[in-house]
Amino acid sequence: MTKTAEKARQINLASLSPERFEDLIEAVFDAKRVRSATKYLESADSNEFGVLEIDRSGRGHDEGVDLLVTTLMTDCVSTRQFKWLVQCKHKARGGRSVQASDFSKSFSFPDIIQQHRVDGYLLVCSTRPSTGLQRRFDSLKDDGKNQWVIWDEAKVCAEVNRYADILKQFFPDYYEWSQNLVDRDKVLKWAENYGVSKEGIAALDDVV
Repeated sequence: MTKTAEKARQINLASLSPERFEDLIEAVFDAKRVRSATKYLESADSNEFGVLEIDRSGRGHDEGVDLLVTTLMTDCVSTRQFKWLVQCKHKARGGRSVQASDFSKSFSFPDIIQQHRVDGYLLVCSTRPSTGLQRRFDSLKDDGKNQWVIWDEAKVCAEVNRYADILKQFFPDYYEWSQNLVDRDKVLKWAENYGVSKEGIAALDDVV
């Protein structure tokens, strides 16, 4: 398989600049937006959610905030608002995990929650959290007061894959490949069963 073909089969977060990665995460939440809160309240079934409002921080020092996302959450009793502080850490270009040292020494997760009066903190990584940082988040969950969530590379890609318009905008090569997607395994199995040569199978692999 050629390198170009291989890249086309991947959502390549490393192709994005840090600001563009923030744009991507904002686009994901915007795709979940509730266009009419009144209509949502009238029609929502239990255990549904939707994004009500998105606030983007300005450029420069963001004090640990990239997005403030307000959601509507519905359970079997009521519908209520829940506000998330979202911070993005883009390390895909270097390929390393997000570590505690990527935050300033004065940074405090509990304090940032209180400062912005939010209900939860979402860390979005273009790679993954380090073991030490994951342990830190696990310990924060013990307070029982707020929600502490990490989206790693796999979760980000899964969210992006749900929305064709986002794929087309941010990852056009992958989008084009996915639109022409066929069942690769079935094609290669068919070729093997009908005695296609190894060279022929390799050529098919590049195509599908």
